[in-house]
Amino acid sequence: MGGLYTPPPNKKLSQLDFDEHVKSHAASALAFIKFKYPNLPHVHVDIVNNWELNAAASKYLERYFIGVTRGTYLLLFDIFNKIFATKSILPHLGDINLESEGKKTINVIQTGYGIELDPNPENIVMPNDKVRGFYAQAYISFALDFIIMHELGHILRGHNGFIYENIKGLIWKEIGNTQRKNKFITTLDSQTLEMDADSFATNWAFITAEVWHNRPLGDKNMALLFSDYSVFFGHWAFAIYTFFRLFGFYSLREKDINESSHPSPAIRASMVFRNIEPMLIARKMNIEEQEKIKEAIASAIEAADIAFTEVTYHERSINTFFEVHKNADSYVTKLLYNWNLVRPKLEPFAFTVLPVLNKLAQSKTKIE
Repeated sequence: MGGLYTPPPNKKLSQLDFDEHVKSHAASALAFIKFKYPNLPHVHVDIVNNWELNAAASKYLERYFIGVTRGTYLLLFDIFNKIFATKSILPHLGDINLESEGKKTINVIQTGYGIELDPNPENIVMPNDKVRGFYAQAYISFALDFIIMHELGHILRGHNGFIYENIKGLIWKEIGNTQRKNKFITTLDSQTLEMDADSFATNWAFITAEVWHNRPLGDKNMALLFSDYSVFFGHWAFAIYTFFRLFGFYSLREKDINESSHPSPAIRASMVFRNIEPMLIARKMNIEEQEKIKEAIASAIEAADIAFTEVTYHERSINTFFEVHKNADSYVTKLLYNWNLVRPKLEPFAFTVLPVLNKLAQSKTKIE
């Protein structure tokens, strides 16, 4: 998870240099993946010099690349440090009496292309309490791991290879709502592959938890995160919900389903959390433990939505999220059905066995 960071004096947030830290973090994640998937080719990871919250995976000739924008880590650094520096947020973690009063607002601006770090303010805020500082760093790592593993999922599961074979030069951005439609990949195809990459990232979060859970936790800080699965998923769900919440939640819109390259942020978050239950069942967890994990996730989502309003000027969106979560069955079925059509096209380019065809969607005679 990395150690606590002390920023140099008289620096703006935008002047902090985390490039080597992010690349080292990614290298560790890739080494972990390579151990399980030895056929994975070398993936070059580097920093893209802009303030957007974004990442991308691409292929050129026989080489694979992942780019993470400089703004990504800085925005994650900003929001999670300000969350844990705020006394009213998650007050049961650490010693809130060491934190200062007042609202700590994240340095983010909305642009026509998404969200970016606002490079002008100088208010670097970090928790005073070391335990809360550790949690801030852990949540940054959870979100950054999700982004990197999502991009790696595009490579490992053959998405980039298939697209490169047909559309040279496509850069697969993590966040985007541009129309991506041609004879080789429709918007529904693109959204289906985004679902698959999110699924890969979610599964690897679970694998990480298993690794830590099954080893002696001599480090008392790591025990705070991995003492049991419900504890881990509570922390992880808070971080991932906050990450998607940055992009804004809104109700299901036909326009997004028909025209966007990515599912909407609320849909993506919903599918990520829907994906947890099948993983629990596959690991033969008992019903009591499953319910405990689901309750921890639900509580974390509620807490994260409240926290987001504390460090921004946004209103709560929890009702919108649960509305989308409740009404997304038909849309998710479309993606699962489409996975059955797309999967055979990806197999020649994949470096692992792809998830099996979805039997529920396969049995459908039509898409409603």
